[in-house]
Order: sequence, then C-alpha cells, then structure tokens
Amino acid sequence: MKAILSWAAATSFIISRRIEWDNPSGTSATIEFDQYISKAILENDVDTVVNYTQHPHASYAAPTPDHYLPLLYIMGASESAKPTVFNQTYNSGSLSMTGIYI
Repeated sequence: MKAILSWAAATSFIISRRIEWDNPSGTSATIEFDQYISKAILENDVDTVVNYTQHPHASYAAPTPDHYLPLLYIMGASESAKPTVFNQTYNSGSLSMTGIYI
C-alpha cells in the first residue's frame, strides 16, 4: 500500500478590500460561513461543500471561487477519510485561518 500526500491551500476568506485592520477577530459573516463549511466537511456533507453558494454569506466569504475550489479537490481525493479541523481562528474581520486536515 502506498501513502499519498495531497496538500492544497483552500481559503474561504481572503477579501483584502474588506480587511478591518483594527479587528482582532472575525465578522459574524466570516465566522458563520466558516463554521457552516467546517461542519459540512466534518460530516462529509459533500453536497453542502460543493453548493456553498447557497449559504447567505457565500458572496461575502468566497466572492470568487479560486481560493475555495482546492478544498473540493482534496475532499474528492480523500476517499471519505475522517477530517480534522485545526487552527479555527479569525482575524482582521474577513480572514479565516481555519485548517482542515483530511
């Protein structure tokens, strides 16, 4: 059996025009969307993760898909492995630093 390491950086929040330099935490939209996607990943709810645009804060959290799509590739390659959420922190209003290990 071979072990294969796949790594991707997928972020839901890199919105430089919405950065709040004086905010040491995340906005409610940032936190709600991040927790919604994290929960879906932990439950292996692929439909929710794929259809993330259905969330009311999706256009704020992921206005373009380029930083979000790597997450879908890794979920697809994971063969339903159990994911772990780590470093679920927020800063500057619109930045989520959540990591998902699958």
